[in-house]
Amino acid sequence: MYRIFIITLFFVSFQLQSQESLEPLGINPKLVREYKMSQAQVSRSLNNNYIYSIDTIKLPFKDDFSIDKFKKFDAKPGDANVIDTLFHKILIAGVPDVDTAIFMLDTTYNYQYTLIGTSPDTFQIDTVALPSMGMRTICDLDVYPIVCVTVPVWPPYNTDDTLGTVASPDNIYYVLPPDIVQDSARVYFVSATDTNSLWQDNFAFRNNDYGINPPTIGVVTFDGLNENGYPYNFTSPTAYGLADYLTSKPIFLNINSSGNTATLSDSLYLSFYYQAEGLGDKPETSDSLIVQFWSPNDNKWFSVWNTPGERLDTNYKQVMIPILDAKYLKAGFKFRFANYATLSGSFDHWHIDYVFLTSFRAFNDTIRDDVAFQYPVRTLLKDYTAMPWKHYKMDPLNSMLDSLVVRQRNNSSTGKLIGSNNLEISYNGISQLIINNPATPSIGGSTNFETKFNIPPSYFFDTTMIDTNAAFDILVRHTTTPDKCRLNDTVKLTQAFWDFYSYDDGTAEAAYGVQGLGLLFPEIAMEYNLVNGDSIKSVFMHFTPSAYNMNSSNFLITIWDDNAGRPNSIIYQKTGTDVPRYNLGTNGFYEYPLDSNFYLNAGKYYIGIVQVTADRINFGFDRNIDKSSKLFYKTSGAWNTSGFAGNIMVRPSFVFQRDYLIGQKEIEIKTITIFPNPTNSTINFSSDINLYNYTLHIIDLSGKVIYHGKARNRFDVSNYQSGIYFVKLLHNDTRKIKVAKFVKSNN
Repeated sequence: MYRIFIITLFFVSFQLQSQESLEPLGINPKLVREYKMSQAQVSRSLNNNYIYSIDTIKLPFKDDFSIDKFKKFDAKPGDANVIDTLFHKILIAGVPDVDTAIFMLDTTYNYQYTLIGTSPDTFQIDTVALPSMGMRTICDLDVYPIVCVTVPVWPPYNTDDTLGTVASPDNIYYVLPPDIVQDSARVYFVSATDTNSLWQDNFAFRNNDYGINPPTIGVVTFDGLNENGYPYNFTSPTAYGLADYLTSKPIFLNINSSGNTATLSDSLYLSFYYQAEGLGDKPETSDSLIVQFWSPNDNKWFSVWNTPGERLDTNYKQVMIPILDAKYLKAGFKFRFANYATLSGSFDHWHIDYVFLTSFRAFNDTIRDDVAFQYPVRTLLKDYTAMPWKHYKMDPLNSMLDSLVVRQRNNSSTGKLIGSNNLEISYNGISQLIINNPATPSIGGSTNFETKFNIPPSYFFDTTMIDTNAAFDILVRHTTTPDKCRLNDTVKLTQAFWDFYSYDDGTAEAAYGVQGLGLLFPEIAMEYNLVNGDSIKSVFMHFTPSAYNMNSSNFLITIWDDNAGRPNSIIYQKTGTDVPRYNLGTNGFYEYPLDSNFYLNAGKYYIGIVQVTADRINFGFDRNIDKSSKLFYKTSGAWNTSGFAGNIMVRPSFVFQRDYLIGQKEIEIKTITIFPNPTNSTINFSSDINLYNYTLHIIDLSGKVIYHGKARNRFDVSNYQSGIYFVKLLHNDTRKIKVAKFVKSNN
């Protein structure tokens, strides 16, 4: 049931309390995506929707969630497996009626007026039914399968007629709105070509982040958010009911795993592992995780197992469910997991792993002969998960980890020799480095263990690659024999370098905020260390509404300098306030630009927000990477270090080299010529350029503006240090831009 999970640390300063807290998420930004209609879903209108066929699969059924085996609902017109059909609402003899067809489904009338005697004001009124317009087939275009009925129809109007006059009828009165109006719906039918998928819906959340000590990498999480990442119920914080479910594709359970006709003596079992809470929210005792079987003959779901909410157990529990009723041994059998939870947010978490259904098993068949990775590789950088490429290139050796430790598990009951452990780094498919761990340790059964890869002291990512950004692929593998699932023997990471620093892995497991105290407003900051000076241009931040939406609570983006490892004086504060923006941009991050680029010398800084209200504004909080020593907050007095293991999702962004050359998209940009280039004294602009009313900017590689002032055709750079410089000429009226690059040489 609904209960906000709050862990509180109290710090006393001037007799006041300062409080930080974690709460469950209000949305899941990773799931927010365009909604597609599946075969089982109903829309208010079928037009331009997709109907997906679901194939029936055979035993064995096995998914450890190390790769994505959810069916995808991403078809589009023109795909080879997509055909479209145009359905009409009104048919006549099986053929669409005219586009202007409108009818009533009940009798309409002609009102006849007959003059009585000689008085012009005395009439006899007779009501005469208008004749039916025949039979029409009327189709319901709001649901699929489309249902049609054939009925008589009448004109969509009533008439009146004065007998004895020339006009007949005198007037026509249309009925508004008519009962039936011609309409059409184009429906796209998608054949089942993704035969490798195992699940027919996406309501639960497959991820690598929420489980603690999972049997294999990848789990599926159940909570109170739908497949699009939003609460099932926005209106009531205490709404409770059936939430997520994960449904298998139809299965030929009339055939056993040997290909013969299935019988109850084949000893069919469904097994899986589960964990309550994990890194999410603890389910209450009134919450539950359930398993249901589908009986094709009964056309009905039957509950076969459930467990109430419970406290966290860092070990997963395994469940064995036998199939004991012959009504399930049919083609089209399905099973599904579902949870009952609070429906207003990411509450009451359950995580499942390693689902296995097949025949010829026994109740004690609980051993998976499999060695698997448990967690992804998150970074090869010493301090960050991402950093600006040009910053990395300034000190690559000191930016690398000394070693990488990966976590694995032997799920077998006996010892295993773990061989062929290696780590490979490549760029654009070309191998850069392979690190072999020569040890082949014997790991005991049902044991978690670690493998360490020592990064060579002289190795760093190749800095001769593309100037503004780079991405390197990291692959870690192991081999054991026998092994029942090879899919979980490899983990991958793309180490990307763009224009920002990040500590987080891109996924929030909780919401972090600080509650203000009266007129003492919260201040929150993360620590960043620049090895070289550069200009910060913006801050990406990931806010989450949790149970409450604070999108009208204002804050100021702020930068502090350092004093003995804590925030000190404010050196920059944005002049205008900002507000949290939810579910925008990539993975929920929104870019907040500064007033203008602000240069920071090399050193330690703290970047975050100063709130202008006491409201708790919730950041996305990554619980998988502990940077709590770099997270600071206060409402009064001294700064406090966070007591929560993790980090808030704040990413300061620095100027790209290309930022100087691009500017605003709507402004015309032209390249100009500088000579001599390289130069050791002066630069000259082409004589055909009239620099009247231009402003000249000269910027070094770090983003620092070296010169800003009136442009002239000849400019002295003799005192500049050797290196590459960028030139931007900005017209003061038209805002047109001219750009160039030159090399300063001391020769």
